[in-house]
Amino acid sequence: MCTEQEKEQAHRKLWETIEEGVNEAVNVLGPAHVTYMGIMYFTLVARETAPDHEEAIELIANVVKETMADDKIIAEVTEHGYH
Repeated sequence: MCTEQEKEQAHRKLWETIEEGVNEAVNVLGPAHVTYMGIMYFTLVARETAPDHEEAIELIANVVKETMADDKIIAEVTEHGYH
């Protein structure tokens, strides 16, 4: 079992790795294409790992809802130029 510190480190590393990949790709592909690909990739992950179709839809819908409502996330995304 992982400690909270290990989980936080893994979370931070994942975020930084995604951020690095996005920053590299956006210069070549453009922000709309990179956004589309990111949403598609993680939607597929949710669909493939959820216990059933309904839970996948619920997970995806909740992420979109929380992301659109969370000023902290919006501020972070804007700060890094993903708008």
